[in-house]
Amino acid sequence: MMKRELVLGTLIVLGGLSLVVSGLQAPAGPSAAARSATKIEKVKDNLYIVTGSGVADTSAFSGGNTAVLITDAGVVIVDTKLPGWGQIVLDRIKTVTNKPVTTIINTHTHSDHTGSNEFFGTTVDSIVQENTKANMAKMDEG
Repeated sequence: MMKRELVLGTLIVLGGLSLVVSGLQAPAGPSAAARSATKIEKVKDNLYIVTGSGVADTSAFSGGNTAVLITDAGVVIVDTKLPGWGQIVLDRIKTVTNKPVTTIINTHTHSDHTGSNEFFGTTVDSIVQENTKANMAKMDEG
């Protein structure tokens, strides 16, 4: 009986450790299917949308759509998708303009809209509504 408890206890501890270690690993980033599901579509002369798949296919989900407005001064984007999607958003933008991203507008604090903000760096202006800004600051503290 003692041997069985020792083996069972060891298995439980190893299983728990594997969960902890896997939780510490960096996310793999968007899959190839997710990358290919993300397109840039023209809405109007200087307005585009970077799409992604819906939530039905969670492996390809990129977050909310990203609006891309090309101005004389640069590119304004609305929402940046989930963490890890910044480069893909930028790659799609580069297919329609060589202007730099100058401004990010976030509609709200959910990570599928703000997750790739950091990718664009601190030189990009960020515009958010006052309550959204306060909520984003709380998220940074957590």
